[in-house]
Amino acid sequence: MSAPVTAIVILNLQRGAAIEQPLRDIFEVFSRQEGLQRISWGRWAESAEKVQLFIDWDNLESHRKFEASGADYQAVGGILKPVLVAPPSMYHVHFSPHPPSAVLDAPVVELATFYSVSATFETDITQFLSVLEKAEGCVAITHCFIDEDLAKEDGEEKGKAYLAAIGWSSVDAHEKAMTTKDIADSVHLATGGASHVEIRHVKFQAL
Repeated sequence: MSAPVTAIVILNLQRGAAIEQPLRDIFEVFSRQEGLQRISWGRWAESAEKVQLFIDWDNLESHRKFEASGADYQAVGGILKPVLVAPPSMYHVHFSPHPPSAVLDAPVVELATFYSVSATFETDITQFLSVLEKAEGCVAITHCFIDEDLAKEDGEEKGKAYLAAIGWSSVDAHEKAMTTKDIADSVHLATGGASHVEIRHVKFQAL
């Protein structure tokens, strides 16, 4: 068996779509799957039509078994289809510790995705995050490579990607921290080794 895994899903909602009841309905399906640990969700502060799901599994095999389950897997698609404008996107990460409860339970979570990262990126980002974690309002941090190669935009070449999930007391606390000298002087460690960086903020809640 492989290590515990988090499936990270992004839902692209129709404008004004209500997602709360569909999420409750899909949780009923997920809750009977062997190996499911918990599901957390939230809307992007930057776009209310984007919903982020963190689905924690005992291992990747449990998730793949659900995908091959037939009726249950199809039921989830059927529940979500009426409120989506495009198919969901999904990738997997192996956070340590797992699940990343300290981060997801923070008032707001910064999700920073780094695309086409360099060979030294993990060393560089770890150094930067060691500075960031000392900032006022920073609650907890977890970070790791993403299993799948990703491209920021359709049509771009896919490459190795990295995710940092950073719990903050507020979005304002994050923005204020980025203006401090120590962080401003070291932010190049996070941005210099990636072709693109995408940052969004999510207030997670458990299903």
